Amino acid sequence: MSKLKLTLLIAVLLTLVRVAIVYFEQISPGEAYFAACAAHPAPAYFDGPAGTALTVGQLELWSSFSGRAAAPVWALAATLACFYLVRRLNSESAGFWAAMALNALPIFNIYALRISPELPALTFVLLGAYAGWRAFDGEKRAPLWWTLAGLLIGVAANFVYEAVVLAPALVIFLWYSRKHRNAEGILSGVIVLAIPLLCLLPALMWNAEQNWIPLAGGTLQTAWQFDPGGAASALWRTIYLISPVVAIGLLLVWIICGRGAGVHLRARFIFIGALPGILLGIYQIYRGEDPLFFFLMATPFLLARSGELIALMPMGHLWARVAVLIAVVLTIPAAMKVYDEGREWPAAAAQMRKVFTQRLEEGQDNLFLIAQDAPMASVLAYYLRDDLIPPPGHPAVYVQASQDISNQYALWPSYDDFIATERPVDEFFTEQKGENPFMERDALYVTREPLDALPQAIQGAFEEVRLVDEIGGPDAERLYIYLCVNYQTLPL
Repeated sequence: MSKLKLTLLIAVLLTLVRVAIVYFEQISPGEAYFAACAAHPAPAYFDGPAGTALTVGQLELWSSFSGRAAAPVWALAATLACFYLVRRLNSESAGFWAAMALNALPIFNIYALRISPELPALTFVLLGAYAGWRAFDGEKRAPLWWTLAGLLIGVAANFVYEAVVLAPALVIFLWYSRKHRNAEGILSGVIVLAIPLLCLLPALMWNAEQNWIPLAGGTLQTAWQFDPGGAASALWRTIYLISPVVAIGLLLVWIICGRGAGVHLRARFIFIGALPGILLGIYQIYRGEDPLFFFLMATPFLLARSGELIALMPMGHLWARVAVLIAVVLTIPAAMKVYDEGREWPAAAAQMRKVFTQRLEEGQDNLFLIAQDAPMASVLAYYLRDDLIPPPGHPAVYVQASQDISNQYALWPSYDDFIATERPVDEFFTEQKGENPFMERDALYVTREPLDALPQAIQGAFEEVRLVDEIGGPDAERLYIYLCVNYQTLPL
């Protein structure tokens, strides 16, 4: 059996296993958030590009399971993209082992079990790199391959903005060669840079309308702010989820490729292709933020030359087996944790439905629902979607009112918004020509906060707040349901 057929066979079997796991697991708050965004189509969202939400929205037209089953399918696509790239850069055997090693990594398996933007972005990044190498490697239709590379990178950037960094990396690689610094080479570089930007134009225009707040995520000062505790945590998480031996081995491969980059084309392509992911990953660790996608983006490039490191090391093949075995062992608890992410929410939503129904039967037909944060609001809305009919454009479950703009809920209508009207609501305050339709209504607030820790945004906005139910086990995992009586808005 050829390595291609063997890779495809194993990848399909792994996909079927992952689909079965997804079938039996419950939707997580993060996945529900993407589903909530899908219900409000936009060129981009506060948390990133629109690719993931739009994909989920299209797939859920078939069934809710279809949207979640996309994660294993994207893992299959990324596996095949890794195989084809590494086969092109090295050999079919190297492509097979690179694809298998990628599937052994804990972080890859986490992304393969939950809806996320990382695997779609990784798939198109690897395909973009494949097209770029074919264009450079003497193809007769090089301009078409460069155009395809730009399009694929543009699609990847519509899942993860930072995926666009592969475009300048390809241009650096192209123009590093003196013979490609001609009119055709310059035109090819411009194509690779321009097409991803054109693909991102709707998202960039949307961010401009939001004063670039979602895309910037902070100020110049915060961009260079060092978080020692966060950096240590991010570094440990990276070592654990990439696997310690694999992480060290890939770093050595990158150094080896760097030493040979001035002479060997393939070594140069791998070194420059992996460079953006490694630099961005290090920067994310410095900031104390999640670097895993960026290191994962660099991994397939480095796996293309991992065989050379194995050949140079004493007992290299033994170390390679140990590295893969450790990665598989670490994958098991990571996958179990992912599986448990959604376990508590069906019972919580059922209890919410029960409390909500009881209040309706008692004549309180003006109730609305509030949750502590965006993921919690999304997952509750997902399970209660057949019971709640929100006003047009509104989410089914609101996030507690706040001046903080950190997710898409801050841009959607909320219960603390005033609607413009021609008549003054208060005869003594005629300048205020707006009214709030939620005034004097009651709400159910779902949170992990005990009564003595409720935020002022809840306690100060309602006439009375009282606990009506508790859900869950230990205090850290317990959910509280509060009845909030007579909404009055927060005092100024």
